[in-house]
Amino acid sequence: MNKKIEKALELLNLKLEKMNRTIEVRLVGSYAIELLGVDIGRMTEDIDPVRVETLDKEVINAVSLIEDKLDLPDWFDLGATTLPLPEGHEERLIEIDKYSQIKLSILSRADLISLKVYAYHQRKERTRRDLSDLKRMKPSISEI
Repeated sequence: MNKKIEKALELLNLKLEKMNRTIEVRLVGSYAIELLGVDIGRMTEDIDPVRVETLDKEVINAVSLIEDKLDLPDWFDLGATTLPLPEGHEERLIEIDKYSQIKLSILSRADLISLKVYAYHQRKERTRRDLSDLKRMKPSISEI
């Protein structure tokens, strides 16, 4: 698991604590897969939130400061916020109780598999990474 990403989330948590703020972040992507305990075989360079509650200029500034401090460009990648999410995913969310100010959750394993299949078909230039993640997840027939 990428220690820089973990450090970035810890720093964001501290900044939010000082600001007396909390945010809710719902993740997909390789980091979410790692949080399930799957070794993806490479260092992921970002997190992919599909939903961030209470994201405003103050929080975005905190994210940018951490990006500069850790030399971790685009570590909080908001590009996934436009993904079509599987129907009913809210009922299958997995909460990651690791931070006091960040209510972090990931989509279920089956939902993450669905999104990786979607990404595989949508992102022709990155198909090897998505396919590799899928192979490492070893999805069952029912999950597919």
